[in-house]
Amino acid sequence: MNEYLFFTPEGTTIAPNANIEVENCQLLGRVRASCVDEARIILLEENPWIEEAGFSTGDLIQEQITTEEQLSSIQEIIIFLQEIILKSSEIGIINPTIILTRLKSLNEMVSDHNS
Repeated sequence: MNEYLFFTPEGTTIAPNANIEVENCQLLGRVRASCVDEARIILLEENPWIEEAGFSTGDLIQEQITTEEQLSSIQEIIIFLQEIILKSSEIGIINPTIILTRLKSLNEMVSDHNS
């Protein structure tokens, strides 16, 4: 399952001191779905206030985010690949230096994100 954030550049918000209007993007919702089209439908069905407030639903901006499950799967694959590369290098099939360095870096990024 994928996860998506939907936001819009429409509208303004009021700063904490209430004297300044701030032009920025507003987060309208976070949705889990199999694809972005399904996510958009779910967002609008579960949040009728979006259309009621006058936001243009055709201009919504969406970004897919990485879920914890996806990060966990990526980390499992990285560890598996590291083990294969190390075993291959032990019997002289490949020189693993560059690949292992990149996998280690990627694994650290995923680990940091999971923390």
